[in-house]
Parts: sequence; structure tokens; C-alpha cells
Amino acid sequence: MRVLIADGDIPFLGMLQSFLRDGGHEIEVAADGLGCRSVLRDFVPEVLVIERDLLWGGSDGVLAVMRDDPDLVEVPVILITNRRGDVRPDWCAIPPIAGSLQKPFRLSALLRDAAAAIQQRQANGCGLAQCQTEESVHQGEFAGRPAVLSHR
Repeated sequence: MRVLIADGDIPFLGMLQSFLRDGGHEIEVAADGLGCRSVLRDFVPEVLVIERDLLWGGSDGVLAVMRDDPDLVEVPVILITNRRGDVRPDWCAIPPIAGSLQKPFRLSALLRDAAAAIQQRQANGCGLAQCQTEESVHQGEFAGRPAVLSHR
């Protein structure tokens, strides 16, 4: 799976990068909105995992750029949020949002949601994945613990 992760929390970003790369996935990372937009020029991910409150351009700026690029408009996006209530149903109606995860979340939930978003996009041919409900907002294992997690 080709994944771009954009999150301003550098230790968290590094942990996600290591976890996914160790799982055999192709990973690119960005620590802010401008960096994410720069990476997207040369790397078209199968899924973008992006922090909702990303600095310097924010997730809204990145999504606006993606909506205007025919190569990126259908890339599913999973929003990472920091607070309960940051997940609003109206975000899900705006492509290409495929789901969201609230920190802390299980890394296995990220894998599951990313794979489901990619699979839904492929099943639809060219359509975007439907937004997942509140059930896609997970709390759990990370909470500062080591990245040694089992896949469910």
C-alpha cells in the first residue's frame, strides 16, 4: 500500500512511518501542509492519512489542491483528529474523505481503515469511498506506548 502521512507530531509521525514501513508499505511523510503538498507533486498515494489541524496550509488546503488535481481527486483521505467532536458528518460528504481516526487510536485500526478505503475505491471503479460512521473513530493502544502492536 502506498501511503502519505501528514502530521505535525514528529514522534507520532516517525512511529507511524516505522510501523507501516516495517509492514512492507511504501510510505512518504510530511510534517505540515506545505510539505504534504510538495510530496503530492511526486508521490501519488493510494491513501492519504492527514492530521485535521495540520500547520502551514492545513488539511483543508491540501484537500483543496487534491480536488483540483485529476491524479489526486480520487485518493481516499483518512483524517486524524485530536479531540472528540472534531469528526463532523458534513466532512464526510465532501470527497475525498473516506474516514477518520481520533488520537489515540490503534495502529491496526489505521491499517484496516486504509485498506478498506482503497478497496472501496477499487470496487467503485473510479468512485470515492463512502465516509465511515462514528464507528470509525477509534481510541486505544497508542497513548505513548511502543509501536509493537499486533494486527487484528
